[in-house]
Amino acid sequence: MPNVATKPSGWWNKPILTADPKLGTPPGWASWGGRGLGVAGAGLTYWGTYSDSYNTNLTRYPEWSEEQRQERAVQDAAIVGSASVAAGLGGAWVGAKGGAIAGAAIGSIFPGAGTLIGGVVGGIIGGIAGGIIAGWAGSEVAEHTLDTVRNERDDVTVLAPGATYLDLASPNQGSV
Repeated sequence: MPNVATKPSGWWNKPILTADPKLGTPPGWASWGGRGLGVAGAGLTYWGTYSDSYNTNLTRYPEWSEEQRQERAVQDAAIVGSASVAAGLGGAWVGAKGGAIAGAAIGSIFPGAGTLIGGVVGGIIGGIAGGIIAGWAGSEVAEHTLDTVRNERDDVTVLAPGATYLDLASPNQGSV
């Protein structure tokens, strides 16, 4: 709600309107909710990375002990998960800024409200897209780096427990 402020000298008795300083600031619960969702998203990223690594190790290295599988999964979650989270945060920030600028430019076709709405919508869409794309890219770079360091390749055929390479051969292989 606008307030009438005291007039500085030389302003000819005209009222000066000021806005409440909290105008446009999200409520406290929204700020904490956003932080909480960010932490939950990071936790789910680490959990998903651990699960993927554990399951891959289970099928790729059936001779490993449970301790070896868990140790490798923890390493992967720490390295790949951290790269994904960090890249996702950076991508979301850059995407939100770029999206807000682009959205405001497009929305300025309708000056005032269009610019504001375009900026907000562009920032939201850009932030989501930037976070997803950059998070994926960070994960891929970290996985490739780990595979290179460990001398593991993606072109290796991973068999289910109990399967043999003979199971991969087609029934007509070798026939004329």
